[in-house]
Amino acid sequence: MTQQVSIHDPMVTVESVVDQVRHGEEVVLLDHGRPIARVVPIPAPPMQRVPGLNRGAITVDDTFDDPLPDAFWLGDA
Repeated sequence: MTQQVSIHDPMVTVESVVDQVRHGEEVVLLDHGRPIARVVPIPAPPMQRVPGLNRGAITVDDTFDDPLPDAFWLGDA
């Protein structure tokens, strides 16, 4: 949701704008009714991958690397 606020409104403070952005809102700053800036939240960084975190969760059958049968390639499978 986009909130529009006037920079001339005495109730608008940097803290109030940051608080709205912190809660996921986009804030457009207006100067005499004209938009001059848009303040948006920064996306959260992606989770860091941890090698071996889910070790054993997936198993691969011994036949995984075997050639596929001709029926598969002919569309009969």
